[in-house]
This record gives sequence, structure tokens and C-alpha cells, in this order.
Amino acid sequence: MTDLADRLRAALDHAEAVARAATAGPWHALDGGVVDDDHEQWPVADTDSKRNREDRVFIAANHPVHVMRAIAAHREVLRHHFKTPAEHHPGYDCAWCRYHWPCFDVENLASIYLPDLDQGEPR
Repeated sequence: MTDLADRLRAALDHAEAVARAATAGPWHALDGGVVDDDHEQWPVADTDSKRNREDRVFIAANHPVHVMRAIAAHREVLRHHFKTPAEHHPGYDCAWCRYHWPCFDVENLASIYLPDLDQGEPR
């Protein structure tokens, strides 16, 4: 089994690849779908119910540019929070917060990208 940080890096790489493969954003919600800055439109729902409007707004807000910014921020957190050899810092393992490994910040990232830690597979 690989280290949790390695698994998180792999999951971040996968999430970034998915975002890069999508049409770049930002996207904007429009009746019946979402539209990008080049005015290309994609349908999201077949009806105009309140729920479908909320879905379109959510999808537009989570466009690839936004997702890649979030991934970059999460990579930065992971860059600071890493396991240190025990002899360097007796009593703690995380280089940044000086707490056990994995620390709360890494565990929080894992809950996003590795929701099924028993399986060890990126989403």
C-alpha cells in the first residue's frame, strides 16, 4: 500500500486530468444548460423546474477553472503537511502542524478525494 500522501497526489492528478479534459470555464448558468465564455451552450436538464435551475447554477459554479484552482490549493496544503521521520521531531509526525500523521488537514483532503480509504482508489 502506498503512503496516504502519494494516494492523495494520484487523486489530485486524476481530478486535474478530468478538469483539463472538460471545456475550460468559467461557465454560466443559462436556461436549460450552461454556457462558456465562447457562448457555447450545453444542455443540463430537460425541464425548467426549480431543482434543475439549482443544478445548472451548481454545475456552472464548479467549472474546470474553479476546480483546477481548488486542486492547486489542495496541493499546496499537501506540500506543507507531510510525514517527517520520527527522529527529527520526537512526538509528532506532520512537518507543518506538528501533530500525528496523518494530521487533520491531510485527513480532510482525503475525505474529499479518497472517500473510501479502505479501497485506496482515487475517485
